[in-house]
Amino acid sequence: MSIPVSILFVCDDNSIFSPLAAAMVRQNLEGKIKTDSCGLITDELNPFAFGIAEEVGLSLIPYFPKTLAQVDVRPYSLCVAFSAQAAAQARAQYLDAGLTPAIEFWPLPNPSSVQGSRKEVLAAFRACREALKQRIQARFPDLWPKY
Repeated sequence: MSIPVSILFVCDDNSIFSPLAAAMVRQNLEGKIKTDSCGLITDELNPFAFGIAEEVGLSLIPYFPKTLAQVDVRPYSLCVAFSAQAAAQARAQYLDAGLTPAIEFWPLPNPSSVQGSRKEVLAAFRACREALKQRIQARFPDLWPKY
């Protein structure tokens, strides 16, 4: 797979997946790939997402929730969508801009759907963070820093 120069991460609410993924790329790929995140709707950053990001030194600041409709997709050579709806709407927006969309669909379990104790919810969010990290590392193995 080719390495994109820029990635737009799109999820449903712009509150968990897309902000985490954008922050991982921004911090770990050291500016090699321009990135941003958005959602089909905007929501506040999920507090658990913020917490599990801080655990591993990942900064979600600056974070400005925005919708896909508010983003100019033209600068982004790759769009990664975390839901089928996000992929469909991103495809439509790229086509409306006269672009052939390069969209990858990365379905992941939504940690906000987990019911249970705080410990169980945190475990689900941590699993989400690690799944995102693994997907990004697998997609960009030559760029990911070796620890």
